[in-house]
Amino acid sequence: MTGTVHFSFEQAEFVTSEKTYFIISGYSLIKNVETKREHSGAYNVTLNDVCINGRILTKAQNNGNGFGPLGRYNQAVAVESLC
Repeated sequence: MTGTVHFSFEQAEFVTSEKTYFIISGYSLIKNVETKREHSGAYNVTLNDVCINGRILTKAQNNGNGFGPLGRYNQAVAVESLC
């Protein structure tokens, strides 16, 4: 999947043309986020055209609970690698 990644204090989300997902296990993205934070000086970071290989998780797989802060995300992506 290719889309946009947003990182902030409580938000780690992946946005495609169709849906918005909470990011779980985004360790492979952290280096890219930290690099952008160093250059921009901002904590809120947006990365465009990021290609992610991962698994989509639903509320049903999370015992009926949403993902992220206050459970506001219906789906999450468990990042396995970047492509």
